[in-house]
Amino acid sequence: MKDNMQHPSKYEAGYSLLSTAAMLVVLGLGTSAGMSLYKNQDAQKKIQKNRDIQQSAKKALEDYFAKNGRYPCPAPLDASVDSAAAGKEVSATCPDSTSFSGTYEVIGRGSGTVRIGALPTRTLNVDDAIGIDAWGSKIIYAVTSSYARPGVPTGDDGAISIVDSSGTDVTSTPGNVIYTIVLPGKDKRGMFSLNGVQDAQACNITVPAGENCDFNNATFYASITQLNDSDTGQQYTAALDYVSSNKAYSWNTSAWGPCPCGSTTQTRAVSCVVAVQNTPVPNAACANAGPIPVSTQACTPVCPPSPPPWAGGGGGGGGGGGPRSVDTDGDGVGDVRTSDPRAAGGVEVDGPCGSCDGPSGGGGGGSGGSTRVICTHFFRKGWIDRDVWLADLQFTAEYLPRATVRGYHFWAIPYVRLMRKSNLAEKFMWPLANHRAEELAYQMGVRSKPNYLGKIIRATLEPVCFVIGLFVKEQNYKSLYTARELRMLQNL
Repeated sequence: MKDNMQHPSKYEAGYSLLSTAAMLVVLGLGTSAGMSLYKNQDAQKKIQKNRDIQQSAKKALEDYFAKNGRYPCPAPLDASVDSAAAGKEVSATCPDSTSFSGTYEVIGRGSGTVRIGALPTRTLNVDDAIGIDAWGSKIIYAVTSSYARPGVPTGDDGAISIVDSSGTDVTSTPGNVIYTIVLPGKDKRGMFSLNGVQDAQACNITVPAGENCDFNNATFYASITQLNDSDTGQQYTAALDYVSSNKAYSWNTSAWGPCPCGSTTQTRAVSCVVAVQNTPVPNAACANAGPIPVSTQACTPVCPPSPPPWAGGGGGGGGGGGPRSVDTDGDGVGDVRTSDPRAAGGVEVDGPCGSCDGPSGGGGGGSGGSTRVICTHFFRKGWIDRDVWLADLQFTAEYLPRATVRGYHFWAIPYVRLMRKSNLAEKFMWPLANHRAEELAYQMGVRSKPNYLGKIIRATLEPVCFVIGLFVKEQNYKSLYTARELRMLQNL
């Protein structure tokens, strides 16, 4: 029978074998390149993960310091993850010359002691994963012992050294590091696993990176991020971070607060801070920064001023010439201080402010304070602080000529009516009133800094008001308020 099948020639058969072999070579090269690329990408991801872990660990340590005034002592490296000691500092006082399993005590700069161990994740109240690097080794945490107990020192008192490959210290002051965190990286020589088991390969102390696993001195090798797949014995650190001890702790005080009506004392905030960042820390950190500054002192209360005689009486009712009474406790009755001689004869006086209240003008003058109609408008809305408003009233009563106030009322009273209807009018006036009020508060000692825009506004508007006041009659500012509002303003 005739064979109709076509058989390849020897040439074609040879070509087919060659093309198959070439294809296999190309596939092999591609696979090798792909595997190499995959391994490189995987390594870079782990390096980045280590950097993220490093930042989380450092933040946890700084947060702990801000809350407790000290850094934690290390946790034991040899503690298994399911043991009671895992992730917990070995001591809250981190004493010198004391042996703790899984940690190492070495001598650093200036004969200062350094404790080396694991990052105490559970003491820091963070996830245990933050204490393990991307290759599965426990993070090494070394701290100058004096910074891991109450009453941390100030100034340049760290005892840890961070060096480069030539052994040169990389910090501005050699050996002045408070703490360092080391993420071991790919080479696990001498490192500890999550279960507290030390790697079978001994630390290679003949290479610079061996400083990070020898645990017999306070010197650590600065960060390396390169990888070496050949077994050369070189150890590589994926990440290392440290904090130098060029931080001084000092007392920080705010400006003295106002001396409000109803009080004979004023206060200020006092806190211990890290001078470099001005970050608050517990007061215990300032043990060597001198005595804590006082936070309270005596002062003369800033009380509502009595209105000038020309401001008109009103509101308070009841006989002229007597001191005003102020309801400070909300019982509807002016508070009487029986030790005040003015309380004789049944005249009510406001307690702590009695010493600075003067006689009211003509018939009580209870609502005289509302003569500052624009500032009173913003005060009632909560836009101006009470102490600033009172200082404005006091300055007006003591220093502004009658003509200036009369000229001010001529345009300000109708403008308040306009502001009650128009947000635009209110927004236009607010910065002018606020800057001027803040400047007057400075003039009366209520604010510690001048307001220069307020000075310009005063220099512009007050002369204009004075000139207007020479040609106009007195305006009835009380028409802006109900009888109840007048009484409320009186009691403020």
